[in-house]
Amino acid sequence: MIVHRYALLLALEFEHCTLNSSLRAIKDFLFTLERRYDDPNLSIIFQELLLNALEYGNLQINPYDKELFIEQNRYDQILNQRENSKKIFIRMGRIASFLIVQIEDEGEGFSLYEYDKNRLFSGRGILLAKKLALALAYNEKGNCVTFLYRITQ
Repeated sequence: MIVHRYALLLALEFEHCTLNSSLRAIKDFLFTLERRYDDPNLSIIFQELLLNALEYGNLQINPYDKELFIEQNRYDQILNQRENSKKIFIRMGRIASFLIVQIEDEGEGFSLYEYDKNRLFSGRGILLAKKLALALAYNEKGNCVTFLYRITQ
């Protein structure tokens, strides 16, 4: 049996009490990532999965309410009212030309099999990330996603 070790490239925790500071931290991280890897698809995966961790995980917005709040033009107002003292953890390692990434939030999780793919504002990020990554899987609780991505650098 061959066991591969990989170098842990990154272990981050995002912990912010306001929505704006959380979004700023995610934006700063994505900017650094883009400068390092110059790969828009990798940035898209991270953006979608980090926003899911923030909105659905830590802020506990469910897809049905999100759709309703957007239709009522109240989504930003609702997000800003939510307390955000929970963390998002990012762990990223590399084996040869592959990145292994884990994004975990402190939310209650969800069942990947139960989310409604037909909702206008629900599931797009997961579907997009699955299409761009080589592999993508959630833990049983549904608050931690791991994906594998091939990089060219």
